[in-house]
Amino acid sequence: MLTKALPTTLTTAHLLRVGTALTLSAVLFGLAGCSSINELMAEGSKPPAIVNVATDQQPFYDALNSLILPPKSPQAAPQGIADGPYNGVMPEGEQFTTFVKNGYFDEFLVVYYPNFVTQLRTDLVNGLYNGWVTYRLSDSRIKQKVLFRQGAVQEAIVYSQAGNPEYHFWFTNEQPTSGMRYDNNGNAVESMF
Repeated sequence: MLTKALPTTLTTAHLLRVGTALTLSAVLFGLAGCSSINELMAEGSKPPAIVNVATDQQPFYDALNSLILPPKSPQAAPQGIADGPYNGVMPEGEQFTTFVKNGYFDEFLVVYYPNFVTQLRTDLVNGLYNGWVTYRLSDSRIKQKVLFRQGAVQEAIVYSQAGNPEYHFWFTNEQPTSGMRYDNNGNAVESMF
C-alpha cells in the first residue's frame, strides 16, 4: 500500500474545489434556467486546476474532481407550495418526487431520467442532505454514492464503468482527509492523503 503526504497547496486548491461544488443552492429544480439536472449538478463541480501533482496521485484528484456534489444549503421548495408530497419536472424532462415541509424539500428526493430510471436518490432532513446520495447513469449503473450528515459531506465512493467501487474518499469538515483506490476485484491497492 502506497502512502504519500500531499503538499499544503494541493490540499488548499482541492478544498476550494469542494467548497465550490457545495455552494449550489435550490436551483436544483430548474429555477436557474439550467436545461437539465446533469448540467445543473455539474455547474458546482468545476474544480480549480490542480498543478504539480505527483503522477501517481493524479488518478485520486481526477476521481475527486469527477464527484457530483449536491448543494449544501437547505433545498427550498418553490413559493406557494403547500406541505405534503410534491412532484416536479425539469426542463429536459427529468421528473422528481419529494415532500415539502415548512417551505423546504424534506424527507426524501428522487430524480428520474426521462426513461424513468432513478438518477438521484437521497434522504433530506429540514431541507439538508442527510444520508447516502446515490447518483446513477441512465442505464441504472451506479456512478457514485456520497454520504452526508446535516448537509456536510462525510464519504464518497466513485464507481467504475463495470459498477465496482473504484475510489473511496473520507472527509472531515468537508475536506478530503483520506482516499483509497480499489482494483477490479475490490481489493484496496493504494491510499492517499
